[in-house]
Parts: sequence; C-alpha cells; structure tokens
Amino acid sequence: MKSFFSSRMSKLNVLMMALTLSMPILNFSLIASAQKSCITTLRGEVVCGNPTNQQGSIPIDLTGVWDFESIYKKSVTSNGFINNVTEHFETVVEINSTGDTFTGKGLGVKSNINNPCLDPVINGTVKGHEVNFTTIYPSSSSCCPNEGGIFTGQIDSQGVLRGKTKPIRIPHGNCTIYYGGATTATKRTGF
Repeated sequence: MKSFFSSRMSKLNVLMMALTLSMPILNFSLIASAQKSCITTLRGEVVCGNPTNQQGSIPIDLTGVWDFESIYKKSVTSNGFINNVTEHFETVVEINSTGDTFTGKGLGVKSNINNPCLDPVINGTVKGHEVNFTTIYPSSSSCCPNEGGIFTGQIDSQGVLRGKTKPIRIPHGNCTIYYGGATTATKRTGF
C-alpha cells in the first residue's frame, strides 16, 4: 500500500496543494462603523471597505437642474385614438434625490405646440443605471390635471439620461398626451 507522498504526485503538485491549504480563509468576524465595514481573516489580517447597496454601487445622485429634450412620435387624447405626430419639447426640470429615489418639478417648457403643460410633478427611482419616473400634472393644473406619463431609461457613464415615455392611461377631458420617440436629458453644471 502506497502512502500519500509515495503516490505519483510531483513535487510541484505537493507544493501547490500546500500553498492552497495555507491561504487565509475569511472567518467573517465583523468590525463595523457607519462609514466602513471590516472583516478579519483566520490569520488575523483585517480587511476593510465602504459598504455598498444591493447593486454593488452607490446610487447615482440626480440632484440638480436638468435639460430634457424630447421628440415625441405619438399622441393620445380622451377618445383613445393614437395619432402619429412629430412634436419637439424642451423642458427644464429640477430634481432632488435621496438614495435611490427622487422627486422633481418642471420649471419651464418650450414646444412647437400651443400651450404645453408647464407644471409637472415628478417621482422616480434609480436602480444602478436604470432611471424610471412618473410625470403627473397636479389637479390644480390648467393643462391635463391628474394626467401624465411614465419615463423608462438609462443614464450612461457620461451622465446623459436617455429613454422613452408612455402615457399612464388614456387621458380624460380636453387633454393630449405626447409619447414615444426619444428623450435625452443632461444635468446642468457650473451654477
């Protein structure tokens, strides 16, 4: 009967096994503070780092003034019919974010249509690079009260937000909701 070391294992294999078995193994004893988390290895080495959220990254901070440019390809009115259109909107939006949620409000809008809605209220979330929000015109709005849209998009590594919108529902009253096409937004800097 051969012993373990008399088998056909080369000296290199034995050396590799010994090195592998002697590597530190984490025992996950925790030393924690609000800013930093640390673990101690079986060898007594302390390894520290900042905690992250579930996606493994810090949420993107959208706080600031944003310039949105939208080219809509469709519209819907209270009769439910969908119309093919090409409408251009430029909207200035102020956003305040906390963690992965944010709120905002429209500050101004320019459009090639008469009397565009001016005062939307925005509520949304950021998950990694995915950005989703609703735009609702308040009940006191002179334009499309309690109506609005849903934006779904992504923010790229340069901080440019791109996505599309769709209506929340078929609007009520004398209201037209524009959607489809493409929306691009950039955060203002320097003021």
